[in-house]
Amino acid sequence: MKRLLLIICGFVYMGVMAQEGPSISSAILEIDRNNDLAEGKKYLDEAKELIESKGTGNVKEKNLAKFYHYQGLVNMRIAATPDPKINALNSNALEDAIKYYTLSIEYEAQSGKKRFSDKSLAQLATCSALLFQQAIDKSDANNKMGAAQDFKKVYMLKKETLKLEAWDTTSYFNAAIMAEQASRDTNLTVDQAKEARKMAISINEELLTMNYKGIAFSIKEVESGNRVSASSRVEAEAAVASEKYVDIQVEAPVTSDIYLALIRLYKSDGDESKYKDILSRARVAFPNDINLINMELQDYLDAKDIEGAMKILDVAIENDPSNKLYHYVKGVVNFNDVKNNDAALESYNRALEIDPKYFDALYMKGLLYIGEANKFTEEMNKLTINQTKKYDALKAEQKKVFAQAKPLFEAALEVSPEDADTLRALKEVYYRLGEYEKSKEMGDRLAGSLNK
Repeated sequence: MKRLLLIICGFVYMGVMAQEGPSISSAILEIDRNNDLAEGKKYLDEAKELIESKGTGNVKEKNLAKFYHYQGLVNMRIAATPDPKINALNSNALEDAIKYYTLSIEYEAQSGKKRFSDKSLAQLATCSALLFQQAIDKSDANNKMGAAQDFKKVYMLKKETLKLEAWDTTSYFNAAIMAEQASRDTNLTVDQAKEARKMAISINEELLTMNYKGIAFSIKEVESGNRVSASSRVEAEAAVASEKYVDIQVEAPVTSDIYLALIRLYKSDGDESKYKDILSRARVAFPNDINLINMELQDYLDAKDIEGAMKILDVAIENDPSNKLYHYVKGVVNFNDVKNNDAALESYNRALEIDPKYFDALYMKGLLYIGEANKFTEEMNKLTINQTKKYDALKAEQKKVFAQAKPLFEAALEVSPEDADTLRALKEVYYRLGEYEKSKEMGDRLAGSLNK
């Protein structure tokens, strides 16, 4: 009797061991012959429960190889279909497809028997393209961190699983961009933003180590109008052939952009040492890059290092002489810090040659003249009551200086009619020139502006 029970139990055990086979076979029939993804997935889910209940070590090698490959296949097709009903079968279909195709390749590498791994490898290349598009879709939906993670997965998939000689460093670069953007997302928690910065820093540092130049291609998405990167002309042409993208363009090297990103990230992280180190390295690598010059200039200005600021301003002007801002800033530094009005006037004039309606330069040049005029007031206040002739002479000279300031403030007011500082300055200038009606008008306009 005992022996009979053991034999019966043995048959039951063998039956359980064999059960996943029919489910897998039914799934293959539905997927390959009938193209019925819902039924195919149902049978594979049954097989999955059976395999998990007994453990993969108790599954026939041939069945497990089929199971891994077809799990990858059904999930890839679910992810790729435009039918929302099919998509709803598995919201995580693409990630599952990559997972099972990878298991298929790894399993057959261990077993030494290649049944499906070549097909799985080929299908993983399709998955990487779907994943790239998913990353773009997440970016368009303002899910920057999700986009960053997906772009990174594309890179890792091609590097570690597909083991391609040419890794998709474009996707890695895109991951860094998305992660930095995510770090500034106000909807993220402090810890999430910190993780995003950490990811962006790590990738950008690795890209520098790789000497990544990013000479790639960009394409424009027809629906959104946004430009996205492609790692090769082949990839760009394939995207255009899908009719979802147009306008292939060759992109310039982006190494300086990587430095700029790291500078921003380290500064945002409060890591002063690394911030200064990367800025120094960047300036050596790209001595004429205007964005890097601007960053170094701001550092000097924030630190009140006037000598350093003036040196970098001269470099900036040499590299971009038509940039009115550099001339203006040099004028302000000369006026406020160096106390050299002649040099300040020269810089303001240069800025106004470039843009005669440059409000800031008009206002500051006018302010410089008011400062000069007020020096006469100081001299006049030192005179005795009997020195009327000298007083009148100084007042006449002062009036000339106020007259020089007048057209500058008038021009500034045309550019910005409600600017309170300009109205206040013109009120004084008109009064000093004896134009009392205009002075009153400026006072009334100033009061109206302040009451708005």
